[in-house]
Amino acid sequence: SAARPTKTTRGDGSMEFAGVKLDYGYMPAAHTDSDLYIHLPQMNLLIAGGVVSAEEWPLLDYRNGAWLGGRVRALEHLADIVKPDTRVVPANGRVMTGAEIVRHRDMYRKLFTTMIGYLNMGLGPEDAVTRNPLKEYQSEFGDPSAFTYGALKSMMIAYVPD
Repeated sequence: SAARPTKTTRGDGSMEFAGVKLDYGYMPAAHTDSDLYIHLPQMNLLIAGGVVSAEEWPLLDYRNGAWLGGRVRALEHLADIVKPDTRVVPANGRVMTGAEIVRHRDMYRKLFTTMIGYLNMGLGPEDAVTRNPLKEYQSEFGDPSAFTYGALKSMMIAYVPD
């Protein structure tokens, strides 16, 4: 019974571990349906997991509760807590910087706005892939087709008409 958890992480909080303060937070619907980050401010280190990637398009698991708006919201929060030189650890790939997190926030915000426009035009995921709104990042992250498809699909699921 001593090992049973007594706290949940469905919000932001702080704790001390091995004499070091760490901040943590819940990022709902950013990558899957239950993403967390850990920030160690004294070490200028952020562990962000699968929400970010410096080398490929990160998974947007819309089948399990993630959606593009959740990704944008998570990156907005992460961008608020990092410094330009913060080391950011993704689930896969190389260590990133806080400056890259800010860049990703801006990139996904722009995509979100574009996708709203597509929804308002009555376009579907296949149309979004054809229009390729992420083509300027293709040389950096690879073919964005699957991510673009999932991004618009996630928004269609999140915005169910009344």
